[in-house]
Amino acid sequence: VHVGDLSDGSWLADLRRATPASERNRDPMRVRVIDYTIDDGRPHAGTYRLFTTLLDPTQVSAAELAAAYVQRWEIESAFDELKTHQRGPRTVLRSKSPDLVLQEIWGHLCCHYAI
Repeated sequence: VHVGDLSDGSWLADLRRATPASERNRDPMRVRVIDYTIDDGRPHAGTYRLFTTLLDPTQVSAAELAAAYVQRWEIESAFDELKTHQRGPRTVLRSKSPDLVLQEIWGHLCCHYAI
């Protein structure tokens, strides 16, 4: 349910969980909704909606949160590339100690970004 608009273009909403009838009187969760567009040069820019419990736009702006979320997905995409495509059908990490596993991970990341 739309509650109100904020100064940075985001807005507040109350969300209710779909719960059994016995729990319907629970208080809703107040969230801040940020609609943003990623224009990466493709013909159709993607529009996204971010929900957060960081409600105060004076603490962090909608633009800052959207930018942070975009960065998060860039690293997730890199990890997906490593896990799914770069490794192929074989085992990725073969090291037997935590230090060497970290070394292998850094090596994979370096190779990924060098290519």
